[in-house]
Amino acid sequence: MPQVESTKPTRFVTAADFAVQTGLRPVTVYRMIEQGRIKCVRFGRLRKIPREELERALIHGIK
Repeated sequence: MPQVESTKPTRFVTAADFAVQTGLRPVTVYRMIEQGRIKCVRFGRLRKIPREELERALIHGIK
């Protein structure tokens, strides 16, 4: 049975994906999450960053 690709856009990215796309180290991303500088949503033990937060960081930078 062929796999069906979802056309629904991904609403969250992982901290690792966020780090790669912004040029930061993952440990820096996690530290910034703890400081409240990057918003995230927790799914159990996982932390997911809303795609809007990534777009904001890419456009305006991270303060």
